Amino acid sequence: MPQAVPYNKVNNFTQFATNNPAAPYNPAFLDSELNGVSTFANQIQTNLAIIQRDDGRIKSGVVDPDALSLATLILIAGSGSFNPRGLWVTSTIYAKGDMVTFGQSIYITVLAYTSDVFATDLAANRVMLVGLISTLATQINYTGNGGIISAGTLEATNLQVQGFIVALQTLTTSHAASITSINSSVAALVAEDVALNTLYTALDTYVFQVRPFFDARPNNLNQNIVSGVNTKVNFGFMPLGLGAGYNTATSRFTPVVAGFYRFSASLRLSATNRILCSLDFFKNGVQFRRCDAAITAATNDIQILNGDVIMYLDGILDYVEVFCSITGTSPRLDFSNATNCCNFTGHLVQFP
Repeated sequence: MPQAVPYNKVNNFTQFATNNPAAPYNPAFLDSELNGVSTFANQIQTNLAIIQRDDGRIKSGVVDPDALSLATLILIAGSGSFNPRGLWVTSTIYAKGDMVTFGQSIYITVLAYTSDVFATDLAANRVMLVGLISTLATQINYTGNGGIISAGTLEATNLQVQGFIVALQTLTTSHAASITSINSSVAALVAEDVALNTLYTALDTYVFQVRPFFDARPNNLNQNIVSGVNTKVNFGFMPLGLGAGYNTATSRFTPVVAGFYRFSASLRLSATNRILCSLDFFKNGVQFRRCDAAITAATNDIQILNGDVIMYLDGILDYVEVFCSITGTSPRLDFSNATNCCNFTGHLVQFP
């Protein structure tokens, strides 16, 4: 099993929130980060399962004979008269032949005594240096041959073997600490994964709860307007009863989610001797787009206008309304067949 591929964070959600305080996080970016964290955590967990038991110790059957050093093989054979004691401790009773580690070196005691400050014991020749932990292993070499140690030029003193035992104890302690650290890292990654999943679920719920779309219709009452004056159209009825952000009292759409929105409108206009009529989308009270217009001269003329537009709304203050203008005699919005030909709809098409 190869080493786990390091997880590198790609998206900066803190920076995104700073730059877009009113915008939700992009679910696709969250999925990408969660997948990266999940893959990294799973690879680490898989590698740990190869070498570690559930009780935290090295897994049985992992180390084969070729992986053992000479010192370990001699230890298994029962050789050695020194007593490994681990780390050296002040004010401790030591017997002659006890082997201890201090710093990165290994020592043996040359007499029985109660330890003082280590520098004092060393100066008084109560302890004797055996070697450095980092180099002791290279001083004891062997040639493996089907699990049998060849004689050859093998030379290893009992003192070196016992020193390597102490070194092995030290390295085992270090290895256990490393496993504990890795387990803590995995636990932290799992916690982060859970937190990101929770955040994604909350964002997902938020986006669908606010439902940034609407479908508005008139109240089936004709709306009289002043000839030649751009007038807001009243869409006071929502047949589906859905659409967060749309106000039937003001015929205004004010979304709470920032993004790009698509709006469509259809109007049925009527006037005697009509000369000009138009359909306009207004953003924040200002004409944003004139989508359709007709210039004709007719008597008792009916005109259908349609419009479609895409615009960005900030999800805080921006709002949209539909206006129309008719130049003629007795101009009005004819809603007698409103269900089929008069409407104002909108929906979110893309996050910013």
